Amino acid sequence: MKKILVFAIGLIVLQACGETNEKPKTAFHIDKPEGWVANPNQKLKDNLDQLDMDDAKVKEMIQSNKGMIMLCAYTKYDPKKEGGLMPTIQVNMAKNPSSDYNDFKSDMLKSSEQMESMFEEFHFLDGPKEVTIDGHKAFFFQSEFNLGQDESGPVKVRSWTYSIPVGDHFYQINFSDLEGDDCSELFKKILASIKV
Repeated sequence: MKKILVFAIGLIVLQACGETNEKPKTAFHIDKPEGWVANPNQKLKDNLDQLDMDDAKVKEMIQSNKGMIMLCAYTKYDPKKEGGLMPTIQVNMAKNPSSDYNDFKSDMLKSSEQMESMFEEFHFLDGPKEVTIDGHKAFFFQSEFNLGQDESGPVKVRSWTYSIPVGDHFYQINFSDLEGDDCSELFKKILASIKV
């Protein structure tokens, strides 16, 4: 359960990594947002190249990476030039702890509810609920919370979290933006680009 919670927290990671708009060999695809920064990372590229494998090899790879593989992350601004929190898109792949969708949904619900105790002023804006992404059942919630401070006070973060179980693993996609830096329309377009 703690590992699942870590993925939700990972949405605000400031280090970006990713690939180009070319569709990787994995069974997962998401468009890179135009103008956003993807930090080329050789380890990530190696992971993407290796993911054209059978389920047993994918499971072995996830286990060897402490239960999670970050497939990509994009930031709206260059983290080398801009400090602090910024709008981010991050995709992780992890072991599916559940035997069926109802168990998966129950685990995700418990994990999402635990976030209330981890962040100040946390509340759900939408969900948690079931949605469909590229024909697959997915668990979704949108939340808002305060994270850290800047010169004007607490930083309000909005996040959209989608978890898509696929066999022995699941994909977790986190979109986040900040009060005053609304990326919700872009996130809708990027969400529509996802292929599983």
